[in-house]
Amino acid sequence: MRGSAQGESRTETESDIHRRRVVVIAQMLCQFALITLPMRFSLVFALFVFVAHSAMSAAPSPDKTLTLGLQAWLDNGVDAGLRTWFADRPELAFEMKNQLQPLIKELGDVIDTEVVAIQPISKRVTRYYVAVYFTRAPLWLRVERYASEKAAFYLPLRFSTDPDRILPGYLTEFLP
Repeated sequence: MRGSAQGESRTETESDIHRRRVVVIAQMLCQFALITLPMRFSLVFALFVFVAHSAMSAAPSPDKTLTLGLQAWLDNGVDAGLRTWFADRPELAFEMKNQLQPLIKELGDVIDTEVVAIQPISKRVTRYYVAVYFTRAPLWLRVERYASEKAAFYLPLRFSTDPDRILPGYLTEFLP
């Protein structure tokens, strides 16, 4: 009997919390109803502009050289893309090509590319998560751009056909 009485008081407490929330929401709606119609439209418009501006300014755009390199890869092959990214370091382009060749020869032809996410790491380093779509499977790249005082350049690529090895957890983990 005692256990059921405790269970009932817990239910009443949760019910009271729910009732209080409903009352607060009802009060807010009544206050909103007192605002004149033109003022409501102004408030809704201002909220829309604020949300749209926040969304647009929060999303960084890909580096132009990165997108040019992806287009070169799509149009003319891996060598053209790597030469675009590592134009001032041909030895690194050659090394990256040698590392990529055994993997990409099994994937088929390139059919598309996509910058999946952009992550500012620090004031000088930006990390780009890229998908290169082949006919058999995607290749995932992590491309880091370093901006020194004198120049900006790309660091050696990280790549895999396993997205969990390249992409950040917030993109690959299942959220219910």
